[in-house]
Amino acid sequence: MDLPPLSRAVGIAGATIAAIVAARLYHQYLRRQKFMRIVKRLSERVLRMRKTVSELQSRLEAMSAASAPHRKAAAARLESVRLILSKISPKQARLMLRRGIVVAVVRGVLWERAVYGKSISEEALAKLAAWGDENYLRTIKADLARTFPRADGFQAGGRYLPRLEKVLRAYAGFDKIRYVQGMNSVAGMACLAAQTDSQAYAIYKEFMLGSFYGHRHMFERPRTKGTIGFPLACKLGWILDRLMEKYHPELALHLNKTLDSFHCSAGIFSGVNVAYMSLKWFMTLFASVFPGHLALRIYDSFVTDGHVAVLRIAMLTIEERKADFLALPVGDLKIIQPRQWHNLDDDEVDPSSTAAESKIAGEPRLRPLWRQDPDEILAMAAELPPSCEEYSRLNQMYEIQGQPGNGLPWSM
Repeated sequence: MDLPPLSRAVGIAGATIAAIVAARLYHQYLRRQKFMRIVKRLSERVLRMRKTVSELQSRLEAMSAASAPHRKAAAARLESVRLILSKISPKQARLMLRRGIVVAVVRGVLWERAVYGKSISEEALAKLAAWGDENYLRTIKADLARTFPRADGFQAGGRYLPRLEKVLRAYAGFDKIRYVQGMNSVAGMACLAAQTDSQAYAIYKEFMLGSFYGHRHMFERPRTKGTIGFPLACKLGWILDRLMEKYHPELALHLNKTLDSFHCSAGIFSGVNVAYMSLKWFMTLFASVFPGHLALRIYDSFVTDGHVAVLRIAMLTIEERKADFLALPVGDLKIIQPRQWHNLDDDEVDPSSTAAESKIAGEPRLRPLWRQDPDEILAMAAELPPSCEEYSRLNQMYEIQGQPGNGLPWSM
């Protein structure tokens, strides 16, 4: 019996829809099965990876346990080397430092021997560090955060900060100068080189009080009315100007003409001008100017040659900037702007400012000369004046012609 056309059409449509639904269900089933197979394979991979990681951890633990005796043996060998170096003569220690025969793990021992330092016990150091004058302690604590803020170990919670505070407090307890800003950089370098707190204190104390160094005179207060002190900075600035007049007369004349045009006293590093141009160099021994790896090598040189080494680095800076300043006309304000004498690649950045610290990420962008290997830089500086004999002669001249002991005038 034939169905009516409408019924036939409805039947075909229903069969088609059923076929479509069945096909979709079948495809969904296939996709679900495929997804399940993928999940299963991923699960198997995860299990294998977990097993592999577990095996690696077990191997690492076994290797670590096996290497513990080796680490202990290496530490013992290092300690024996330090013990041997602690018995060499100061002359031998200075020879090793001068030739660059030094690595970080033994630098403190070499410095201590070279400066004739004598470590005290940690208990004795703790007693000295118990000294407390709230006015000075507040300044010390504030300067801890300002000491090499970009260097590892000196940032908030850094391992060197407790050592630095202990050294500064212990020294301030018996020196009548107590504490002056700038001491933190010198003490910070001693802390960076030393292996123990007492060794850092011994080195810093010799830097400040040792007859060969006497760096405490850099921070002395006024000896006469109307001055602000810094007698050692005044002397080094005066000597540096005499060296520039002798070895770079054209530049010295050019700079003095510019100073005269602004009614400033002659000698860009002498007298009152030292406070603007090079006080940071002399007070911190370039520690606040250069990154740590270079500053440590400059301090190696300071340990061996005293302030002569600082003047040689200053002379190297002068040589590096000479052509730039001679190219400027007399009276150009740039010549007497302190930031122009800093060793950064950007003349518009003052490395002492907060803006500079935010602009210069990590290590400062040094000029090309100062990006070289520190040993090469020190080799270049060693060829420059002054010699020890010339420094001694100029030192005597300063006592006669300069202003010995008067420091900088108040009228700054």
